[in-house]
Amino acid sequence: MSYQDFSNLSVKWTDPSITIKMVLENHYTHSVACGVLVSLGVYDSEKLSGCILYSLPKYPQMFKSISPLITRQQDVLELTRLWISDKLGPNVESWTIGKSFRFIEDNFPQVKVLVSFSDKGQNHLGIIYQSTNWYYLGLTNGQGSQVYIINGKRLTSRGIFHRFGQGYNTDELGKIYPNLQIVEGTQKHRYILPIGSKLWKRKLMSSLYTKPQPYPKNNQIVVTE
Repeated sequence: MSYQDFSNLSVKWTDPSITIKMVLENHYTHSVACGVLVSLGVYDSEKLSGCILYSLPKYPQMFKSISPLITRQQDVLELTRLWISDKLGPNVESWTIGKSFRFIEDNFPQVKVLVSFSDKGQNHLGIIYQSTNWYYLGLTNGQGSQVYIINGKRLTSRGIFHRFGQGYNTDELGKIYPNLQIVEGTQKHRYILPIGSKLWKRKLMSSLYTKPQPYPKNNQIVVTE
């Protein structure tokens, strides 16, 4: 692997209004999770060239599915969006995620575990999580969610909310966009990563309701809640 110089790069807190705008314009989902708690910009010298966002989990009760040691929604942060300009070259995504871990440990001591999901419907395996040593817990069941396809772009319910507001009506959307398609959501690969001391990490990993599995490389993957 060739040497990559990160000396001009930095990761620092950035106003969410700036990073959210960046995600809406550049991320393939064109959507952002509600309730962004950690908003970090990736800077090339002084130029904002990417961002990483963490939020409270989309489903408030999700913490109950992780471990008996995770007792509050506030114990969990979900990595919801990561976008880095291709101009920064390879490996910057992994480097950014690593920097975000340290930021969370220093500034959000209440957080005990990170979670993230990779969309199987987009043929995403979560390679970035594998390269940064997250633990893989299998596939979600994928039931009950919907994806909206407008002018060839896939939008989740979150994306629709950010674009049209809370009171949107699918019939009205169909009149605005005659080519609107609504399809069932797909399963997602589920990853977690403990945050904190080595002792805490060992305790959490030994208490998980779903034990870690080999990283997905094919279709033989167990479905988990």
